Formats: sequence, C-alpha cells, structure tokens
Amino acid sequence: MKKYKIEIFGWGSEIVVGTIDSETLDAINNAIEENELDDTSELFYDVWEYDVSDTLTDWYEYDNIFHSYGPIPLDSKIVLTDLETGEEVFSKPFGELVNYDEAEYVEEYHEVEEDAILLGRTEDKGLTFQTEIEIDGDFDEKLFTFNLTGVEVEDDGEYTIVTDFKYDGEEIYNENMSTDGKSFDVYVYE
Repeated sequence: MKKYKIEIFGWGSEIVVGTIDSETLDAINNAIEENELDDTSELFYDVWEYDVSDTLTDWYEYDNIFHSYGPIPLDSKIVLTDLETGEEVFSKPFGELVNYDEAEYVEEYHEVEEDAILLGRTEDKGLTFQTEIEIDGDFDEKLFTFNLTGVEVEDDGEYTIVTDFKYDGEEIYNENMSTDGKSFDVYVYE
C-alpha cells in the first residue's frame, strides 16, 4: 500500500443558495437603507454590526437549497505527494486532467418562485483541498474522478466549482484547507 497526499492549489469558492421570506427581505432592505449601505454584500459582510439580529443571521446560514465549497476548476492545480518519500509525483492544472471532459456536470439552476432567493459566495486563494489516500500501487490519474457543479440563479451568471471527489470509486473528503479570502458577494433575487 502507498500513501499519497492530494492537494489542490489555486482558487476556491463557497457558495450558498437559499430562499428568504418577505419578513427577511424587508429586514435586508430596511437595514441597507437605514445604514446607508451600498448593497447586500456590505450588509452581510458583518451583519452583526447592524441592529438586525432579531431577523437576520450570517449569509452562509441561508442555504436551504444549496451549500458547498470547492476549487474553481480552471483556476486550480492538483499536486500529489508520496508521503513515504516526500517526493512530488504528479502535478497538473485541473482543467488538463484526463477525466476533466468526462466529469459529470451537475446544474444547480434556480428561479424565483414564491420566496426571494439569496445567493452568497466567496472567492478564496490558496490551498483549497487537501486529503490523504492509501492505495495499492501507483496513483492512476484515470481513477481520480469528481463532479463539476454549476450554480446559477435567474440567468445571472454561473459559478462552477469542483465537488464530489473520488478515487477508484471511493469518496475522498477535503480534510484541510488554507486560503485567504479575496472577494465576497451576496445577491438577493426577488
């Protein structure tokens, strides 16, 4: 058995999508107006700074439709290290992986129906995924699979991240990451 460390460096994103009722929507709009804020992102950047704790919470809590974190595929690189020798044995841009074009694409498209929809997302830079695996023999790039998930609300641009990682059919999970936040956006669709 061989042990490897899989790391993905580059850009990553946490994305949440959730419905918000009319009371929450009113609280958001009132807080923006009363505090003379530029937009919803400014409000949720530090929601606890404003007197809204009776109706609003952190942006990532509005996730009853979707919530995931993953590398942004075309801005990331995968690196594999043999844990016994410490030698880097594999390194490739994510979009050049042999399975990239065959990856299952999961569409998370949402339209406003009754309740408004909140979409929040971060963009982070650094180590976006890290895990260790133990396998028989050498790492086989063809056995490393994943999904691409595209998230979009109301035809307002799609955000794609890598999700559901597997090696030889076994799920592998992100056990560590170390990133710096570079951007943060929250949008409300009515």
